[in-house]
Amino acid sequence: MLIRWRMIDLPASFETLTSDNRDKAQDAVVDAAHVDLSQRQLLVLYISSVVAGGLSLVATIVAVASFLRMRRSFRHE
Repeated sequence: MLIRWRMIDLPASFETLTSDNRDKAQDAVVDAAHVDLSQRQLLVLYISSVVAGGLSLVATIVAVASFLRMRRSFRHE
């Protein structure tokens, strides 16, 4: 995994940023976020994100169902 980072000097205040410095700051953010992944790594990342999302969805459904069941059982008629 390759992570590129380029250090640049930025002024302390955002108001003093010139357009050139703003462009350098944006380039630094893009360079810091750039990661070269192989197709296999992308597939593993995709599958793990789908599994995590599925588990989150199942946990939400179970929690909502249990709250609805609890609310019904505590009703006083």
